[in-house]
Amino acid sequence: MPAEVYLGPLGTTRTINNFVGGNDSSDTFAFSLSSSQNVNLSLTGLSANADLRLFRARSSGGFLEPIEEVARSERSSNQSESIDRVLGPGIYIAEVYQFSGNTNYTLQISPNPSTTDLLNIGPLHGAQVFSGFVGNTNQSDTYRFNLTTTSHLDLALTGMSGDADLRIAFDRNGNGVIDPGETIASSIRASNADESIRLQSLAAGTYLAEVYRFNNHNTHYRLGLSTTAANAPQSGVDLIGQFGTIQLPDVRNADSTGQVQFFVSNQGSRIGSGPITVSLYASTNPTYDSNDELLATQRLNLNLLPGQSQRYSFSFDAPTVVAPGSYYLIARIDSYNAIAETNEQNNIVSTHVSAPGTDVVLDWNATLLNAIQADGTAPPLAARNQAIVQAAVFDAVNAIVRQYGSYSVTINPSFAFGASAEAAAAAAAHRALSVLYPNQTAVFDAQLQRSLADIPDGFAETRGVEIGRFVADQILALRSNDGSSSAQVIYTPGTTPGSYQPTHSNNFVLLPNWGRVTPFAIPGPLAVGLDGPPIYGSNQYAIELNQVQALGGINSFVRTADQTETAIFWAYDRPDTFRPPGQWNQIAQNIALQEGTSLIDNARLFALLNIAQADASITAWEAKFRYNQLRPVTAIHRANQDGNSQTVANPDWQPLLPTPPFPDYVSGHSAFGAAAAGVLAYFFGDNYQFSITSQEIPGVYRSFDSFWRAAEENGISRIVGGIHVQSANEDGLLTGYTVANYVVQNLLV
Repeated sequence: MPAEVYLGPLGTTRTINNFVGGNDSSDTFAFSLSSSQNVNLSLTGLSANADLRLFRARSSGGFLEPIEEVARSERSSNQSESIDRVLGPGIYIAEVYQFSGNTNYTLQISPNPSTTDLLNIGPLHGAQVFSGFVGNTNQSDTYRFNLTTTSHLDLALTGMSGDADLRIAFDRNGNGVIDPGETIASSIRASNADESIRLQSLAAGTYLAEVYRFNNHNTHYRLGLSTTAANAPQSGVDLIGQFGTIQLPDVRNADSTGQVQFFVSNQGSRIGSGPITVSLYASTNPTYDSNDELLATQRLNLNLLPGQSQRYSFSFDAPTVVAPGSYYLIARIDSYNAIAETNEQNNIVSTHVSAPGTDVVLDWNATLLNAIQADGTAPPLAARNQAIVQAAVFDAVNAIVRQYGSYSVTINPSFAFGASAEAAAAAAAHRALSVLYPNQTAVFDAQLQRSLADIPDGFAETRGVEIGRFVADQILALRSNDGSSSAQVIYTPGTTPGSYQPTHSNNFVLLPNWGRVTPFAIPGPLAVGLDGPPIYGSNQYAIELNQVQALGGINSFVRTADQTETAIFWAYDRPDTFRPPGQWNQIAQNIALQEGTSLIDNARLFALLNIAQADASITAWEAKFRYNQLRPVTAIHRANQDGNSQTVANPDWQPLLPTPPFPDYVSGHSAFGAAAAGVLAYFFGDNYQFSITSQEIPGVYRSFDSFWRAAEENGISRIVGGIHVQSANEDGLLTGYTVANYVVQNLLV
């Protein structure tokens, strides 16, 4: 059943006074979180027995599913009920339900109710991921959780810009504090290297995982916790799964849902009986991890003889963390290890899928985005790689279709006559990606086999493959000496007030010479004609810095819940995302799919889109290191220490989002967004209504009535995220817009 009331993003305490009883035996209230928070639910004022449950919704539709239950409180008589839990980003539903008698009630839902750093997860099942910050005002975070059975436990601490460490302890006395002698294991790698702990066969009980900063470093982080039950081996039961018929959601239809048939089999020697959970996920790769998006779950009552199978069906909405052209469905059988098996390692099965209506260009665009995520490619380099792949795809397709001017490579018409444009596109993408990401060649080989399987064997396929490979080789050769390989150099900080100082603990600065990379289309970065940032210490700079300090702090009291969601929705700063230029490819892919654009127009769309973003990144990086403007976090920390007397220094201030390791002006995010918006508006018109999703907040959609509105919100997200001043955003937008205007007027016409 759907939630009756949607409270929106949970920014402040929400209080509801209502009644359950008679014909209204339960009330449901949905709310959303854009980041991990400690949330308290309190049910008071009862005159009869009512209870409280909390669910996580599997989608933004807000439907209650028993398997999604997070916690419940069921005290007797008219006693008050409460739930206090750490919740990750997503949609949640609180249910007040009648047990006996009719009663009025007061329900309060409060974010961050605790003043301590002890975060209560409760029983830990499967994989969960949390985000947080440790620094001057909060030197450590402690997560308390319960293991209900003997379990294997994996902890991973990632996404850090400074040095933080990790330890795990057994909370013997239940006081929520890691006392002497309670620590089980630690991970203390240097600098901002990832930390990890793997433990086998931990006994049931209460445990504490602590993230703590080292040597006065400040950093955001992501903590992943994953557990599997360590049941006794040789049970004689061995459950395996297999996908049957799959009908994927059609993203061209907003109301479309998917259906999957799934078989659970017992290949052991004894009867497998009891309740188990089967969970279905969407992923950019065939390996399950805590970043995958839960699509559906089912609670099954098994009673399988040896060799026997049972078929089940799943319904699910379109996934939001993948590109529709190429992704994986992953099923986890017996997700909570309720049945002891001889082999607990074969309970995960995956299958590759592509959404209805995609063509070979969209399939390979998704493959490209998956490769960027798997590699953790930095945004400027990702934009360059995207442009190389898509330029090769366009020139290969256009050599056969011959509808537009080529980007760089022309093919004799007689040689291209009769060739398959689809085969040419697949071969071009495959060759370019295999050179750019040689460690992922097996993935690209598998995708090439899938693409060519849809094309009849023969001359057309063979000649198309020849053309695609030839074109890709020419584009790769064209870019082989473009300056990208020498763009990462050691950065020497300036000494004048207002000059950029590295914000990462190891003084790493990303690609100081990227502005010297040869553009794909524009005459040169200086053609944009920027005026530069406001003078450090000036009244204008003080106004902009004060705006960031008020709106962008991690503990801002001014920023609204919608602004917080905006900052996180557009972030894509984590290495395990498509990155900012890839986010716009994800957006463009969904729009192209909905519009049903042709193969050649898709090839042209992505070539122009990615060439514009690549040149926008070169232009933005040239400006960053020409003007060398310090980041807001540095300026706020030392505001009135070096002549910037109009802003009060706050050494404890930290931004909502991690500060990237390069100068402030201009904003690369804004440049990417405006470049993409300019190309998309050229294709589809600027007054185009659309909704988009984000890998950062699964299941959340944001809607716009023009591409420029989306680009503006993308730019503003960096101000409310605390990492850019307004002038960096505005001139970043100007940079992207100017580049896009040049590209669409001069290329592929």
